[in-house]
Amino acid sequence: MSKFAISSSLASLSAYPWKSVLLVTFVAITFVFNILWLWGFFWIAWALTSVHAGEVVFLDIVTRVKHPYFFWVLILTWTFVGLSYFVTEFYPQPMLEIENWAKAKPLEDFLSENEW
Repeated sequence: MSKFAISSSLASLSAYPWKSVLLVTFVAITFVFNILWLWGFFWIAWALTSVHAGEVVFLDIVTRVKHPYFFWVLILTWTFVGLSYFVTEFYPQPMLEIENWAKAKPLEDFLSENEW
């Protein structure tokens, strides 16, 4: 095998979107095994890569240079959402129920049929 053939095969291998393939695999794993905290990593990774790139793609492209306030609002929002996935894994039920400040009601108490 020539030196050119090896380098061209390595170039085609590095051009393959491995990060996207891994992300799709992890997304499938989270759904199959109901691992919600892994979504926290996705949101935080999304925020970190956006900070590194200096732009956020959220329906529109929001850059750190042109729209700095909105850029950081989006980054902080994604970070907060990512962290909230970890917090929900630590508590078996809502904090108001744990501290006995409120009780959960059955869904039937909130639903009615054919009446106001």
